Amino acid sequence: MTCKQQDDQRLLLISTITAIMFAVTGIVWGLIISSQMILFDGLYSLISVVLSLLSLYSVSYMNKKDWHKYPFGKEMIQPLVIIVKYSVILILVLASLIAAIFSLLTGGRETLLSSALAYTIFASFVCYAIYFWLKRKEAKGTSSLITAEKNQWMMDTYISFGVLGGFALAKGMSQIDSLVKFVPYADPTMVIIASILCIKLPFIAIKDSINQLLGKKPEHPLVEPIQNKVKEIEKKYLIEESYVRIAKVGEQLWIEIDFVVTKDSLVKTIDDQDQIREEIARVVKNTPHWLTVSFTGNRKWAI
Repeated sequence: MTCKQQDDQRLLLISTITAIMFAVTGIVWGLIISSQMILFDGLYSLISVVLSLLSLYSVSYMNKKDWHKYPFGKEMIQPLVIIVKYSVILILVLASLIAAIFSLLTGGRETLLSSALAYTIFASFVCYAIYFWLKRKEAKGTSSLITAEKNQWMMDTYISFGVLGGFALAKGMSQIDSLVKFVPYADPTMVIIASILCIKLPFIAIKDSINQLLGKKPEHPLVEPIQNKVKEIEKKYLIEESYVRIAKVGEQLWIEIDFVVTKDSLVKTIDDQDQIREEIARVVKNTPHWLTVSFTGNRKWAI
C-alpha cells in the first residue's frame, strides 16, 4: 500500500468517527427539542457515516492487488461508490424537502430556540473544521473519494451556518410580539432552503461518475498535451493518420492511441515503436494511467 493510499484511509477513518459523533448528537438533540432541521442534520450525518464506511471499505478493497481476477484493475469502483453515495444523499434531501413542505402547510413546528442555537454553533464549528482540514489535504493530492467526502462536509457546513443564521433570526423574532406567530415556520423553512441548496451537488457528482463509467472524454489538463504530442509524432515519423481515445475512471487516465503507418513512415522496427511509446509516456508520467499505443498498416484496425 502506498503512502497516498494510507493517507486516504486515515482521512476517511477520522471523517467517519467524527460523523458518528455528529450523527448521534444531532438525532438525539433534534428529537429532544422537536427540531426537524436539527434532526435532518443528524440523519444526514448518520447517512454520511454509512457512506464513509463504504468509501473506507472500497479504498481498502481497491488497494488489494488481484491482477488475475481484475486484469484492468479496480478503478471502476470509485465512480460506482460515488454514485451510490450521492444517490442516497439525494433521496434524503428530497424526503426532507417534502416533509418540510408538509410541516409548513400544517402550521409549522414549535422548537426550543435556545437549545437549537447552542447545537448549531457547535455543529457549524465542527463541520467547518473537518471540511477545511479535508480541503487542505485534497490540495496536496488525494483520490476522488476524499473529494466526495470533503463535499459531504461542505454541504453540512453550508447547512449548519444557514441554520445558525435562521435560528438566530427566529430567536430575535420571538422577542417581538407582532412576529411571534411566524416563529414556528422558521424550522421547516430552513429545511426547505437547505434542501434546495444541497440538491445541485449530488446531481453534478452523479453525472460526472456516470460519464466516467460510459467512457466519456474527460475534461483533464493532460488531454491537450497528449493530443499535441501525437501530432508532433505524426510529423516526426511521417505518420499520416492516428486515432486518440482518452477516458478517465477514478484517478486513472485510460489512453489508447492507434497509429496508421505507411511504407513511407519512419516506423520500421519494434524499437521505433517503443521509442514512440516512451515519448508519449513521458507526457503522462506523473498521473496514474493505462497507456496502449498500437501500430497498423490498415486503418480498419484503428477505428
